[in-house]
Amino acid sequence: MIIVLKQHAPADKVQAFCNELNSMGFQINDSVGSDTHILGLIGDTKALAESWVLANPVVETCRRVSEPYKKANRKFHPDDTVVDVGGHKIGGGYFAVMSGPCSVESKEQITYVAQRVQAAGASILRGGAFKPRTSPYSFQGLRAEGLELLQEARKVTGQPIVTELMNNEHIPLFVDAKVDMIQIGARNMQNFELLKAVGKLNVPVLLWGPRDECPDENGVRLRDSQCGLFATGKVLRRFGVPFSYLSNCRLEDPAFEQGLMAFLAVCNVVRTFRNIRILQIGPRPFDFWSTMCNEGELLERFHIQLAPIPLPELKQEVQRALADGDDVQQVVDYCRAHMNICVTEEELHTIAAMKVAIRRLADRYGCSAAAIQCWNALQTELGVMPCAANSLLNEEGFPVVCETDIHGAITALLAEAACLDDTRSFFADWTVRHPENDNAELLQHCGPWPISVADEKPSICYPLAFSYPGAVAARAKKGKLTICRFDGDNGEYSLLLGNARGVDGPATKGTYMWVEVDNWPRLEEKIVKGPYIHHCVGIHKDVVPVLYEACRYMGIRCDLYDPIEEQVKAYLRGE
Repeated sequence: MIIVLKQHAPADKVQAFCNELNSMGFQINDSVGSDTHILGLIGDTKALAESWVLANPVVETCRRVSEPYKKANRKFHPDDTVVDVGGHKIGGGYFAVMSGPCSVESKEQITYVAQRVQAAGASILRGGAFKPRTSPYSFQGLRAEGLELLQEARKVTGQPIVTELMNNEHIPLFVDAKVDMIQIGARNMQNFELLKAVGKLNVPVLLWGPRDECPDENGVRLRDSQCGLFATGKVLRRFGVPFSYLSNCRLEDPAFEQGLMAFLAVCNVVRTFRNIRILQIGPRPFDFWSTMCNEGELLERFHIQLAPIPLPELKQEVQRALADGDDVQQVVDYCRAHMNICVTEEELHTIAAMKVAIRRLADRYGCSAAAIQCWNALQTELGVMPCAANSLLNEEGFPVVCETDIHGAITALLAEAACLDDTRSFFADWTVRHPENDNAELLQHCGPWPISVADEKPSICYPLAFSYPGAVAARAKKGKLTICRFDGDNGEYSLLLGNARGVDGPATKGTYMWVEVDNWPRLEEKIVKGPYIHHCVGIHKDVVPVLYEACRYMGIRCDLYDPIEEQVKAYLRGE
């Protein structure tokens, strides 16, 4: 039986209903889509009256289903599946390019090839460690040593690695090597035990079949890859293995490149999401309930870790950086070369030392981003604002967000992973409406935005609302943007997502830009009703399709603030 729940049904009442069904002996497949919430009951439902089900206030409708494979049935799982490989998404329209040698032969060979294919635009390294050969006397690959060499190449280039798995017995080797993507060859498509074992590994899977040639003059078909593609999709669905799909096309078709690059980006997002550790510097500001997060839930559901440190630890590290001198001086020189300095020499050195200190602490605790209590205890301790230090770190690709906004730091990591880390993001407040454009809004903050976002030479100066130095002032450049926000309430997490564009507007303080969306009231409603807050992340690149697809692998709901889902899917298909 399929039970469709009412939109926005109270979570406690839904849980009570599920508990009652469980007590009656039914197994429940709980599927939450972008617009629907479905309960799929598995068991003998003959004695379960539809009238009883419909009488529950959380139920919209229900119907009996006699079809097999309910765990993989599309009716139980209405949403498309998206697979993430090392932050690169596959499925839902994402594209990625995988390239590398047929066989891994030596450290020098695989490292050189990895660098060359990366320079050519490939984002995932493919190489054969185990080689299936027609002749048993032919070279069968370096096997476990080949996996070790692939890991070495990954360290050099940062590329996720994909290699072919041929036998269940080799799975522990692949797990130990932390292979980002496993390739299953055509000869193993009927090896159901291998497919079931792989399905338990929770790694992204990409399906693609090259477009087959027409029959030759004698009526002979040279290949049958499309049939294999369709059959493989069916098998993977039956075993509940999520996968992404690249349109059946030729290697030289634009759809191949577009789809493969999107898939690589999706994989990068997923990999990033699964390996997040955030340096939390200080507690959240008092009364900032909006930036609360459930640390235990983030860890249990998404394996996201926090590394909390008190503000005195940051102060001690700043003092050590000032005493060392060399690293601080390099930052000071960089600031003088790229920014207008409107603070004293002593204040500039403290700002530089804070930048050095945060980076050292992040490296010490193995963190990829930071969220800092930017006011007001920090100013009392060190006499400066952290904004300029944050700006410098953000420019290096190490996101630092304000007001201890953990969800904001997660958002920034996802946005930059979606563009394969070649564009810097910025963290902003939604502030005021445009005086003339009803669909435009001011994005602003005291100064943490990276230098590359600015449309003018930034200044290190004083902020709008505080009397301490260390803010950054600059107007951001215009252009097309992606705006996003990861957030959650009551155990439900989603990613607010859509496009915007920079427009003209009045000047103001701090780092700022005016942005226009297609329908501001529609976006405003989503922010107000939540689970979102007054913070968002922007990036000067259209990564909406990549983030949309990645959500399927990350286990969060994609919340598009414009009705563009069909356009996004078309892009992912290569259209």
